[in-house]
Amino acid sequence: MVLHDKIDSETETEVNREVRSMARRPVPEPANGSFLTVAELAEYFVVGEQTIRAWIKDDDMALPYGRFGKHIRFDAAEIQQWVDDRWHNGSTRDSDKG
Repeated sequence: MVLHDKIDSETETEVNREVRSMARRPVPEPANGSFLTVAELAEYFVVGEQTIRAWIKDDDMALPYGRFGKHIRFDAAEIQQWVDDRWHNGSTRDSDKG
């Protein structure tokens, strides 16, 4: 089930509209190599790279990533699962999942 199918249309809020717009498009395939870069993930979420780096440090976000030396990379399938699991009804925290 994709995120778009999980959003309750009767509780349309600004957060739900934002999440719904993200749900309409899948996590992108990496441009070069097997993993997404911080820049590619930031572009997907329409946030700055510093926001992605802050999410990595935020234990509540539990953003899945790997470190290769000084480089941070993301598996597209893991990110899609993270979006599906945590953005249900606009929530990014595990404790808020319904």
